[in-house]
Amino acid sequence: MKSGFFTTLRMTGVFAALALLIAGTAWAIVAAPGDVVPLRLQITSAGAGVTGLKPKLTIIRQDGTVFRSATTMVPADGQSGVYGGSFTCPAGSAHYTAYENTTGMYADSETESIDVEAEPQVYVNSTSINSYLSSVHGAGQWGAGAITILPFQGAASYETVAQGNDVHVTYGDSASIPYSVNKDITGYTVWFGAKSNYISSQYAIPARDITAQVTDASTGAGLINLSTSDTSLRVGKYLAEVEIRNGTMINTVLRFNLWIDASVLN
Repeated sequence: MKSGFFTTLRMTGVFAALALLIAGTAWAIVAAPGDVVPLRLQITSAGAGVTGLKPKLTIIRQDGTVFRSATTMVPADGQSGVYGGSFTCPAGSAHYTAYENTTGMYADSETESIDVEAEPQVYVNSTSINSYLSSVHGAGQWGAGAITILPFQGAASYETVAQGNDVHVTYGDSASIPYSVNKDITGYTVWFGAKSNYISSQYAIPARDITAQVTDASTGAGLINLSTSDTSLRVGKYLAEVEIRNGTMINTVLRFNLWIDASVLN
């Protein structure tokens, strides 16, 4: 992840250049050399996808130089108005910014940050902690972390809901995602929502009351049910939160990264 970086983006058409300043935390896709990162731009008008356009994909290195200049994106994922391209991560560790845009009547754009990390990453989660403790103290579930890891129902995920971790759901799938905050939430209502970034005024998955899906109020356990409509989003990462509310008291109890992965069959 990068924090407070400044990148210059070169564009074709009526704009000569665009300077982008991201304050605070900038969310990025993390990939390894050789990985192919899919990039998507969805263009709609009056709620319907716009076809027949030729958006451009430009990729800029961290030093502001152009890695790939304005290649044409093509229709993707079998969805009206969705255009796709990809980025094959080069050797070495570096930061890149991908800028996808179209101009004219249907001007729209997306910016993606991509961190290429050459060294293998060690992800610390409840599974790896339990494995280590079992190797030292004997086999068993050690209950690592404040969040209980429960079986995932729906699309495959390499990590279920835990604070700051990643949950993966396939595009267009319905899913039931378990969580537990290890707190008695009796008398509280529980809310869930997801956005593409913290500053957006629009929800990617509308905020909703999910109290009816609480399975054990004494431990703060429940399910986040996602419909096919909820997961029919642009492929990529979304920022999700769970809140508990009681009158004027509002507490955020869980934040995690919700990934919508590309589907083979849809």
